[in-house]
Amino acid sequence: MRTMLLLSLSVSCWADPLDDGLAKAGLTRGSLRFDPAFETILNEDKYILGYFRACYQNPLRTPTYLADTRESLVKSQQKGLAELLIRTMGVTGVWVLRGFYQDEPYATWQAKAEDANAVEDALREVIEATGGRSFLRGLPDGSELPGELRGPTSVLLRAIASGVRWRERAFRHLSAGEVAELREPAMGWATDSESGRRILDTIERVDYACLYSGAVDIARGIDYFLANVKPPSRPFRLRVKTKMGWIEVSNVQSDAASREPKSPGYSGRFDRAHRHTGPFLLMVSFSGDDLYVFEPAPVSVTLDLAGSDIYRGKQGSLASGIFGYGFVVDTEGDDAYECEEAGEGSGIFGVGMLADFVGDDSYEAVCSSQGSGQFGVGVLLDRRGSDRYFCYTDSQGYGFTKGCGLLLDLEGNDRYVANTTDIRYPSAQDPKHNVSMAQGAGCGLRDDYITGHSLAGGIGLLIDEAGDDSYTGDVFCQGTGYWYALGALLDRDGNDSYTGFWYHCGNCAHSGIGVVMDDKGDDRYTSTGPSSLAFGHDVGLGLVIDGAGNDTYRSSIMGVGNVNGFGIFVDAAGDDKYLQGALGRARTDASGRGREFMPTLGLFLDLGGNDTYPGDLKNNSEKVTGNDNANFRAPAARGVFLDLEYTGQLLWWQETAGQ
Repeated sequence: MRTMLLLSLSVSCWADPLDDGLAKAGLTRGSLRFDPAFETILNEDKYILGYFRACYQNPLRTPTYLADTRESLVKSQQKGLAELLIRTMGVTGVWVLRGFYQDEPYATWQAKAEDANAVEDALREVIEATGGRSFLRGLPDGSELPGELRGPTSVLLRAIASGVRWRERAFRHLSAGEVAELREPAMGWATDSESGRRILDTIERVDYACLYSGAVDIARGIDYFLANVKPPSRPFRLRVKTKMGWIEVSNVQSDAASREPKSPGYSGRFDRAHRHTGPFLLMVSFSGDDLYVFEPAPVSVTLDLAGSDIYRGKQGSLASGIFGYGFVVDTEGDDAYECEEAGEGSGIFGVGMLADFVGDDSYEAVCSSQGSGQFGVGVLLDRRGSDRYFCYTDSQGYGFTKGCGLLLDLEGNDRYVANTTDIRYPSAQDPKHNVSMAQGAGCGLRDDYITGHSLAGGIGLLIDEAGDDSYTGDVFCQGTGYWYALGALLDRDGNDSYTGFWYHCGNCAHSGIGVVMDDKGDDRYTSTGPSSLAFGHDVGLGLVIDGAGNDTYRSSIMGVGNVNGFGIFVDAAGDDKYLQGALGRARTDASGRGREFMPTLGLFLDLGGNDTYPGDLKNNSEKVTGNDNANFRAPAARGVFLDLEYTGQLLWWQETAGQ
């Protein structure tokens, strides 16, 4: 039977309004759980990540874990790229702490950097590691480099050699031919295909500890080079061919100016760009405005230390680690990054990292890019500037099985777009809209109705620290989780806008977790379709927490739980406008395996300000409802709407985070 209660509240202080809201639903912090027995019966997927499981087993701890993860990632990048990689890999449950407790092998590399033949010896080590001994003939002695560059360059070369050796160990259960054959299928496959069956088999044959050890070593070499390199004292060019691609360290402009086709309105600033064509094993440029054209390579490191540059990559080549490693670091200038698939910080059975330190940059890709991890780790770090990110799907902080994708932007007024007009990836929900799976998206593979080879998903994180930002997507975007996966969008500061269609903004489906946390600013949330803000569907958690600001919300639902899901919406402060929507509601028709008696919760909490609402909802009031499906008996389904003036010091997620 459906129940309803409408009261007028005049309350100045609560112990914590969460407890009151849960109590009105017949729940406590301890009892708001997904039934572990039900989940064991439904799915014993061995690929469920520990990070996801910790959040899933105690949903109210999720914002705590995410807040702590954000602090860890932001602080770690201040120490270097290796530290950031280590923390990101740790999210997948693989901790490789090389360099934390002992200095080797890094101290040895640095000591050898003082040798007279440091560069020649390091080049020899790289060529031997890559298996191309025939390239030793005519090896340069390193005198081409100015003296101030020889030591840092030798350390970087030894780090790359170490990464190559770790990669070989990571794939020791696969032949070189198998790795080559699997590279392209790994970027797109289905479980009922031959390539899909081979990919499923490959997951068990990769040593991730070894794989990530190699990435850490390369990143530590990059950190050392950047910390110790000095501006070159004279023109120079070192160029060496290896079995895995070119090694080039140079500050010399070649005669090969860009002859790329120009788009309408092209400014012409790259007409004199120095063109570099891969594949690169190592490319270091001090030469100003460059145009890089990437080719696929098992290991690739590119460092650009001057100018405003263009980076263009073929499929799986630009800052792409597919069965290997791909690093791109740019320290200056307003840069443009362009690729189709699996680039700009993409890891598929590997590690891909793109780090841009300064400038107003643009990033364009189609899919699996811009911080995308699938059976691996992908990181995009942008430290400064107002940037533009454009993609179609599986990007901008996307994590698939055994993977973590991170997009970390530290400052600037940024624009994030997952294409909504060119329908290349039509969604099952509405074929007129793309599947975005972007902007903090965790995704698994639900295959129980095809071959039974379901795969729990990964962790996708988009973290933006400052600036007035805009986020635009379609279906599954902005803090979304699907099938034992977690996606989160964490925006610390600025007046931001969030726009999407379906499964948008702190939403989930089928045992996923989707979270949006916006700490402060006057924000706008607009959902043009159903099932959006703080929507928890089918034994999953959808969570939105807006910490402060005068915000405007336009969505058909907010804080809604569906079929044993938990949808929790919190606006902590500010004069807010709610222009439409069902707020704090629950609905279920799930039966079997005791689902009629499992909780379904929709919780809406506005904790301060002079707010406006649609319909009969009012400021400083509460409303409690039962199952919106009046024809289905579900005694544990509850919707709670609660608006009050809370003057306490800390709220539940702040207390547990130690803030």
